[in-house]
Amino acid sequence: MFNSKNEKKQFGLKVLKLLEGTASREEFDSVQELLRKSPEARALYKKYINVYGTLKEVNISSVPNIDDELAKKIIEAEKRAPAIRKCRHEKKQPCLIEDVHYDIPKRHYSKSSVAAFAVSVAAMIAIALILTFAQRTDQSIKAGYVEDSLNAEFSDSSAALSSGDIIWANKKVELSEGFLELKTPSDVHITIEAPAEFELTKQSDIQLNFGSIYANVGEQGIGFTVHSDNMRLIDLGTEFGIYKDKKGWTEAHMIKGKAAFISGNSWLKKTKKELTKGKALGISGGNSDAVEINSETDKFARSIESQFKAVWRGQKTLDLADMVGGGNGLGTGKYKSGLMTIKGKYSDNIKDFELVFHEYSDYQTVDSLPLIDGVFMPDGGKGPVKVSSKGHKSNGLPDTNVKYRTGVINGAFHPRVGPVLPHVMTLKGVRQTYPQTSAIYLHPEQGVTFDLKKIREIAPYSRISRFTARFGLSDSIFNDQIFEKPEKWADKSSFSSIVCDMQVIVDGKLRFEVNNQTPVDKPVDFDIKLNPNDRFLTICSFVPVGKGKGNAGLAMPLFVNPKLHFEPIE
Repeated sequence: MFNSKNEKKQFGLKVLKLLEGTASREEFDSVQELLRKSPEARALYKKYINVYGTLKEVNISSVPNIDDELAKKIIEAEKRAPAIRKCRHEKKQPCLIEDVHYDIPKRHYSKSSVAAFAVSVAAMIAIALILTFAQRTDQSIKAGYVEDSLNAEFSDSSAALSSGDIIWANKKVELSEGFLELKTPSDVHITIEAPAEFELTKQSDIQLNFGSIYANVGEQGIGFTVHSDNMRLIDLGTEFGIYKDKKGWTEAHMIKGKAAFISGNSWLKKTKKELTKGKALGISGGNSDAVEINSETDKFARSIESQFKAVWRGQKTLDLADMVGGGNGLGTGKYKSGLMTIKGKYSDNIKDFELVFHEYSDYQTVDSLPLIDGVFMPDGGKGPVKVSSKGHKSNGLPDTNVKYRTGVINGAFHPRVGPVLPHVMTLKGVRQTYPQTSAIYLHPEQGVTFDLKKIREIAPYSRISRFTARFGLSDSIFNDQIFEKPEKWADKSSFSSIVCDMQVIVDGKLRFEVNNQTPVDKPVDFDIKLNPNDRFLTICSFVPVGKGKGNAGLAMPLFVNPKLHFEPIE
């Protein structure tokens, strides 16, 4: 990709500018384009990062600050200084200041040692000069911007930030409440949890005074560095979290990949360690030696999604019952709330579910809950049934009696309907209590569809791999105490004919089904693989015409622990 040594040299200079935060937008785009197209450029970039990280281990803050006045004096002194004549080794020809002699023992240096020393000095001087002059302009550098915020409050209200706002270099941010999600020009995603105080010192550096941050660094962001007063972490393409308290204790947890962990606040006491996946290091404020600590990958907020009020910490599952209850799958939903199928509305008033409906309703979108696409009645008597807002239809649903009770409810709870009293339902005699057990109560002739595309936004660094649940009919129907007049139900001989079918449908296609389930049958566990392109996940229950001997109203289907499972994207 590089046609000459000069092109490599120019590339190296641009990389140095990027690392120091002084690159122009054109230079940044140029490096970014080369890294995208050229494996040679990426390999060379990683070498530069390693060299840069090694040089940064030396405390260059001891180099005098070259201000404008000092620079002018150096230039004037250079102009006035007499020219130095080159000494020639001729016999009897005196050299400049030849009359001054010192008895200095001779030392012998190899050419390679001299060359290495010269390169190191030159590099350190260059870095020192760039750091010095960068201070004059970095206030105008766009170090990043706010991608999202959730319940964010700031110590200084005049410095408040919201989605879309620019983060300027060396501008201190004090987050007192909530969360911020940032993105840098080099495609580094940073999630910050309050209380926290930080500043993006450059386009590739962040100074953490205290607080908790998580960073997801792609190939273009390699070299991203987190600084605190007693350590520095130089990233090599990873996911990691860093926590620092106000007393100086600092932790670094490597979630994926690796990074260089440099500890100590004095160049004489600096130590460098490699931090790899699943490992964590901690260091106290007055210590230069990092110690290995237990890795806590779920300690850090990895992503926020304000639309769903979601904070994702790397959880492996999301709960569909919680979403039915108006939540985001992470436990924010309300028990005994749910979806009114006839209206496509969410309600947290259990009395709204104490009715029996006989009228047919077409597919209803649930606009108030973005993770729920819609609800419907799975009656195939009139042909294919619409099962998503995008028009997907199922051809395999039977004719039903178009009659249902309640709605779609979060929890194994039956409201007061007719002679049935409100109660917690059982499976094989075991009460399905909340919150120990998650469940969706889906009375026959109802279906609900979840929007997998929107659900994926909660966990952007993972993929949905599976849907699991347990399906069964509640046997609390055999308990006299759930009825207003138990004597009316003394004869339960016909209860064995209570049956119900269910289907799991993905984008209109049948993926799993259970037929003729009864309250006395063992519940059915299922595990369904989901693909990256799957969009709509539907569950429904129904009693086909001719089944159940008229006892469809006594069927109480439960989907217990309905979970979507996530795996990291490698």
